[in-house]
Amino acid sequence: MGDEGEKAAFSVNEQVILSIDVSTPRWFTGGTRIGRVDIPNVIAKQRNQLATNYTTRDQGQTWSHQRWEITLYPQQSGQFTIPPIAVNVQVSGEDGQSVRGTVQTAPVTFDARLPSALLTQESIWFTASEADVSQTWQSSTETLHVGDAVTRTITITAKDSLSVLLPDLMAAETGGDHAVASSRDYQAYAQPHQLSDTQTRGDYQSRRTEQTIYILQMGGDIQFPDYTFYWWDTQHQTLQTETVVGKSFHIAHTWRSWLAYYWPMLASVIISC
Repeated sequence: MGDEGEKAAFSVNEQVILSIDVSTPRWFTGGTRIGRVDIPNVIAKQRNQLATNYTTRDQGQTWSHQRWEITLYPQQSGQFTIPPIAVNVQVSGEDGQSVRGTVQTAPVTFDARLPSALLTQESIWFTASEADVSQTWQSSTETLHVGDAVTRTITITAKDSLSVLLPDLMAAETGGDHAVASSRDYQAYAQPHQLSDTQTRGDYQSRRTEQTIYILQMGGDIQFPDYTFYWWDTQHQTLQTETVVGKSFHIAHTWRSWLAYYWPMLASVIISC
């Protein structure tokens, strides 16, 4: 999407690239500053802090160009208008002296919509051109006992997305970043999430890593849950489903955990006798 005022359609959460092209028939003599982009219900980021520089010739005249990129992420369905953006430039004047000035981009309108009828605003999903999920398990000892720890780490990587838009899969269990939750089988400690957004030569990559440490509180077999999420593949225009498979562990009892586990049954036997 350029800055010439055309209208385009995208998916909710899809990365929209606004290109701003600044040109002069002479040359740039100082840094160019792009004004703030503020649109309701749209996340705007200037992830690429460097412009693409190039030259063109028009009727024998050489023009120097700078192309800047602003990434936009619409958060809901609807029509959005990017207002004029102030661009502060410094170029060489006809007398060879530097001239400072401010130009305005043309307004741009685009639409965003849910890409699939299977999705709602409340669904756990994101939009990307490529995505991958990986998982690791670590335990404090090879043979687990009550009081030992199991660590579950899930990493989602995506191309042409944003780390804050990638799902927090274990939030329902722990309540979010830094949270603590407990159950009969374990106590769960959510670790600080690791969010990363990088850009290399127009290649936008995002990563979200979440980790939870489980302190085992009960012996026997413990099953950790599966997690399922969706992502809209902008490259193939299809809805993809990903499942992060859970895992079961056998936990050896201590005398105290054995008594806590079997006491209801023992008590019922004693009462019946």
